[in-house]
Amino acid sequence: MNADFIQTLRTGDEFEFPSVCGNRQKFRIVSVNIVHCDFLLENPVDLSQLIFVAPYPFHNIDGNTPLRYVVYASNAAKTASAASDSSRLW
Repeated sequence: MNADFIQTLRTGDEFEFPSVCGNRQKFRIVSVNIVHCDFLLENPVDLSQLIFVAPYPFHNIDGNTPLRYVVYASNAAKTASAASDSSRLW
């Protein structure tokens, strides 16, 4: 994944990503943040989550910047299922 693609991602966007087995899975962006590189990133709990990290600002080619652009994504099917479950609570 390159920074050109990562910087276009917005919360709610969906995209396909290949698994290690070669299957393509659909993911949904759940949050986008700019954080200091000392910020402790959450590790994905399971294989239904992805985290993309790129140096920020994006045009800094040597990566020598203290900021990181962090994109969290979850499996779209699981995200949709959780949203539908929570809507039934009301």
